[in-house]
Amino acid sequence: MNKYADVINGLVVNVIESEIPPMDGNWILVGPDNPEAVPTIGYSYDAKTNKFISPKPFPSWVLNDTIWYSPVPYPNDDKIYSWDEATISWKEVT
Repeated sequence: MNKYADVINGLVVNVIESEIPPMDGNWILVGPDNPEAVPTIGYSYDAKTNKFISPKPFPSWVLNDTIWYSPVPYPNDDKIYSWDEATISWKEVT
């Protein structure tokens, strides 16, 4: 069963599974060349690269290919952190 994303103005508005391609709309096959980003409603689609991109998680984050990165690397220890956009930093979850 194939997955198809209906894209309007670069934005995914619907995703379906179907044996046959849909006839109406601008349906993009979600194929094996793009397995890392299975789109859902709200994703964007880059027609130049044929890739789906998740919504931007925070205003300060930057896109590198199809992955959003925080401007500050996640701490490398055994603690759990959450992103604090107000201070542009990772805050330990306690």
